[in-house]
Amino acid sequence: MPLPPVAQRITGPFATPLGGGNSLQAQNTGLLVDGSIAQVNSNGRQYYLDLESTATPSGDDIIEPAAGPGRWFKQAGGGASGGTGATGGTGNTGSTGATGGTGATGAPGTASNTGATGSTGSTGATGGTGATGRTGSTGGTGATGSTGATGAGTTGATGATAGTGATGGTGSTGATGATGATGATGAGTVLTTGAALTDADVTLASSVRYVLPAGTLTAPHTATLTPGAAGAGFVLEIGTQGFNYTINNGGAALGTLYTVIAGTRFVMWVSSDGTDLASPTTMPLGAEPVL
Repeated sequence: MPLPPVAQRITGPFATPLGGGNSLQAQNTGLLVDGSIAQVNSNGRQYYLDLESTATPSGDDIIEPAAGPGRWFKQAGGGASGGTGATGGTGNTGSTGATGGTGATGAPGTASNTGATGSTGSTGATGGTGATGRTGSTGGTGATGSTGATGAGTTGATGATAGTGATGGTGSTGATGATGATGATGAGTVLTTGAALTDADVTLASSVRYVLPAGTLTAPHTATLTPGAAGAGFVLEIGTQGFNYTINNGGAALGTLYTVIAGTRFVMWVSSDGTDLASPTTMPLGAEPVL
């Protein structure tokens, strides 16, 4: 950083380098410019002001101001003046003449030689490095580029719907079997051979034909089959009902053997192995085996 013009940097003179009053140390350097030069009368020296220096004060060579920043540095001066030469001797007094004239005044003594030139003072301290300039502001962010066009993709064609399979033909209706004798009514009642089933839950014995006439049920019911001797079985003729009719296994395995859905009719054969029952075999009405 260049220094201000010299005319703006000269200050003083000051009486002494140190102390108060009109001393160099007492001046407020906050009112001066960097690089100011001051004259001090007491030691005949000049001082240079470095406002950024924090050097350790040292006598009158490096002076810390009483107020303000920086340090005063004493600059090198010229050599000391040589001593004054000795006075020449007094000339001889002339002899007294007869009322003669006054004798001539003796010649002045020879002046002594001028003292040798003093050695050159040391080079002044190097001024402090100037402050670093401020960093320039960051440039603005560039504008955002436009968004690329969205790629067009065609939708794949919808696959053809498979055709509905043909409905199977309706089976022929079996012949209506003969109506058996009416058995006793009541849940858990063991019906006799040829008894007609009623609108109730029943338990049935084997080697018997049972008939549930169409339209008998007014609610869902069950028939539990009790296994007989090995090879024995049941023939059940179930006419069309308005409710489901469930056939249960009363043997060792227990569980449901078959459920006659409302609106259907079957003739079924259920065989026994002596302790359990096999799954029913259904067949058209009129084709049931003869016991």
